[in-house]
Amino acid sequence: MLTSAPTKHGSGITLYGDAHDLRALRETITKVADERHVEERFGNFMLGLAYDLRKAYEGARESKRVGVPGLDSVKYFSVNVLWPYFLPQVALIRHFAAYHPTSHRDQGWLYFFGGLRDNFTPCARCKYRQGVFGMVFDVSDASSRLPD
Repeated sequence: MLTSAPTKHGSGITLYGDAHDLRALRETITKVADERHVEERFGNFMLGLAYDLRKAYEGARESKRVGVPGLDSVKYFSVNVLWPYFLPQVALIRHFAAYHPTSHRDQGWLYFFGGLRDNFTPCARCKYRQGVFGMVFDVSDASSRLPD
C-alpha cells in the first residue's frame, strides 16, 4: 500500500510503500514518460520520479518495518520529494497519461497516486490550500476562480 506524509520541515512529501507497489507505480510512470509524443525534457523530468522510486525499493533510500513484531510485518521503503519537483511531476504524468493508451491497472495507479497529493495538507492552518492546489492542477475552470 502506498501512503504519504510531510517531510520533517514541510518542504516536500515522503512516499512510503512496499517494494511491489513502488515497482508498479514506477512501471506506470515509465510507460507514460517513454512515449513518442512526450517531449524529451518532460519525459526526463517524469523519469526522475521513477528513478527515485526505483532506488527506494532497491533499498538505497530509507526503509522501516511496519506491523506487529514477531507476527506480521512488512518492510516499507520511502523516498522524499520536494514540492517544487513533486507537484509538476504529478501534473505532467496525469496530463500525458490522457494521450497514452493505459490499462485499468495503470489508471488505478495514476488515480491512487494523484490522491496522495490531493489528500495531503502541507499546512493544517493554511486556509488557501484548496485554492492553491486547485489553481495549479485544475485550470479547466480557472476563469471562475480568478479575483475580480
